[in-house]
Amino acid sequence: MSPLVLASVLIVVVIVAVLIFMLSVSGLRNRRTGATGFVQRSALTCPKCHESFEYDWVPGEALTAVRLGKYRYMACPKCRKWAMFDVWDAGVPSPPTGH
Repeated sequence: MSPLVLASVLIVVVIVAVLIFMLSVSGLRNRRTGATGFVQRSALTCPKCHESFEYDWVPGEALTAVRLGKYRYMACPKCRKWAMFDVWDAGVPSPPTGH
């Protein structure tokens, strides 16, 4: 293989490894008590239209909102107006497990 192809493959491998590491760290560091997996669910209420909705989000990532720590500045899916939502403390309780 030519040095250019080898360098390109090495760069792709490094980028993929860094992305996997970042997802793992953000998922472990930001996981709420009792949550499973990367996707978290929060029960939110819009401060403008007062409608309730559930919002699925990944800790450390935001594609449709501005991430500000435990808050998200995003559009309400009901009224489409932008507002600040506390996604961290508004977790949906998981159903009890039967033993």
